[in-house]
Amino acid sequence: MNCFANLVTRVVVTLSVLTLVSLSARAQENSLASGFLTRSVEPTGTGRMGFTRLAAAEVGITFTNRIDDSRTLTNRNLLSGSGVALGDVDGDGRCDVFLCGADTTPKLFRNLGGWIFTNATETAFPGGEFSGTGAGSDNTGTTFADVDGDGDLDLLLNALGHGTRLWLNDGEGHFAEATDAAGLR
Repeated sequence: MNCFANLVTRVVVTLSVLTLVSLSARAQENSLASGFLTRSVEPTGTGRMGFTRLAAAEVGITFTNRIDDSRTLTNRNLLSGSGVALGDVDGDGRCDVFLCGADTTPKLFRNLGGWIFTNATETAFPGGEFSGTGAGSDNTGTTFADVDGDGDLDLLLNALGHGTRLWLNDGEGHFAEATDAAGLR
């Protein structure tokens, strides 16, 4: 019987807390604007939002996804962004950054520690080249995944008109294209 009494007490306390929370949430005002509801929310805590702005020149990540305005007039998909892949590609325990864009060549930035990165594209990929991924290739997404099951992160890259391409990692952050071998074309 004592176990049942504890359960009842927990349920009553939980329901009371949920009721108070929902009542306080209802006290805030919703506004109807342009056909949808909005609600202002004030930040809580110390006033810090959890992010600190770091200059690109300080951290070493210099990448811009610029798209010519005339191209976006005929292909609105280009405005939806491109890809970011995050993961440890060289086994040093630090998160590296791969960026791709429409109308620009993708880049891999190795994390050296202390929020310092270096462009490792030329050393990570044969000749620093990405077949079918440069200007005009319209890269739309990317991810790191262990495709071949060897314990390191391989790279998948999508582009309009080029499909999905695959680069296999040797475990030390050097990649070899394996799109055809994987049957992705």
